Amino acid sequence: MIKTILIPADGSAYSRYAVEYAVDLCAALKADVVLVSVVDVRFDMYDVYSEIHSPTRIEEVIREQMSKALDKQAAEIQDRGIKVKKILRVGDVIYEILSVVKEEGIDLVVIGTHGRKGLSRFLLGSTTEKLVRSSPCPILTVRPPEEK
Repeated sequence: MIKTILIPADGSAYSRYAVEYAVDLCAALKADVVLVSVVDVRFDMYDVYSEIHSPTRIEEVIREQMSKALDKQAAEIQDRGIKVKKILRVGDVIYEILSVVKEEGIDLVVIGTHGRKGLSRFLLGSTTEKLVRSSPCPILTVRPPEEK
């Protein structure tokens, strides 16, 4: 029985589609949602801004933006009559999502995928693929329909 569905949300179009899909699934199953966003602040990623802003300030700005986006998405889900728990974490995306899966007793994860193939998938890695290989619960991957 699926009672709690985790939805990792990063604000991308792929993530928004996964949220919509998962919310429809939650409504049909009468399941609760755990909506999680992970701020992945590896300071080497922000060298361009380091001359203008301190690494601490960069993290604060990103946290504020993600927190607002998380609040907005949670409110939209609650408006559909679905119980939502919001979680904002800072750290490695895979580690933090897997931690939430274990801590919250998640039954299913619904996550968007970019659908990269070949060399770009190899070079960029795949958060979704790593989750599928590591998760103690099922992962449902969704990708928006291709635009014509």
